[in-house]
Amino acid sequence: MKENIKHLVCFDFDGTLDKPSVQKFAQDLLLSGYDVYITTQRQNNKLAPSLSWNDDLFEISDSIGIKRKNIIFCNLESKYKIIKDIDFIFHLDDSFTEIKLLKEHTNIKPVCVFGNKYWKYECQKILDKKINWK
Repeated sequence: MKENIKHLVCFDFDGTLDKPSVQKFAQDLLLSGYDVYITTQRQNNKLAPSLSWNDDLFEISDSIGIKRKNIIFCNLESKYKIIKDIDFIFHLDDSFTEIKLLKEHTNIKPVCVFGNKYWKYECQKILDKKINWK
């Protein structure tokens, strides 16, 4: 990866980053110098039903090494509305609806993990293409 270029990648949490195989991929990207984010429709702790609402998310993000400032809570809004102006290379998600909305309203390359045994290959292909363009 070239120096001085921010390479931002994004993962949904529930149904996506809560899977060990996706956690390993995110950790590998961090170790390779990517700036890894979580974008979730969950409510932040101020709006959530309890203070422990996001404990599972924080436990996993901390274990992977994703900074808490890199967690974007959409507070039940569609993700595309919140992240459309962020230069993410890809967003990995398990929601067909979110994938469709990201395709329609952003330049972010969405990849669906649900029922897709090639999700990692698709993400890597997007990354390789983006790096070669820079």
